[in-house]
Amino acid sequence: MVRVLWQDADTGQLTYMANDAFFLQLEYQGRGFGARSCAIEVAEVARLGIQYLGCEAAGHFGSGIHRYYVWPALGFDADLDDADIARLPDHLKDCTKLNGLFLTEGGAEHWRIHGVPKYVFFGLERGSTSWAILNAYLHENGIEL
Repeated sequence: MVRVLWQDADTGQLTYMANDAFFLQLEYQGRGFGARSCAIEVAEVARLGIQYLGCEAAGHFGSGIHRYYVWPALGFDADLDDADIARLPDHLKDCTKLNGLFLTEGGAEHWRIHGVPKYVFFGLERGSTSWAILNAYLHENGIEL
């Protein structure tokens, strides 16, 4: 993991953290380590009062790199641009954000196949949609902190 932190020069408060690199060796993938690590990170970033947490959600279907899908599945959000919305089937056309897409039936599967790289952010405020998606993912996959 490589993380970059920004600090307010006047107050010393950490304001922003970016996951610059977050890789798991192949033998540890699909076992919940990444999701658990992400959840711990999000909780600690929020506890420290950092205002923004983001990363590049890269890759594409069939590439072997699935961060374009994994980060949104863990609650990271971004606006869908006009090209993204144009690729949506009719029943998903009302979705304007990744979180909304992942909360709509068939939306996550559509993004898994048709998703594109995006810079994504986690909504750190308590009660955010990001937290709801992350907590549901952890619960559904039996991941405990």
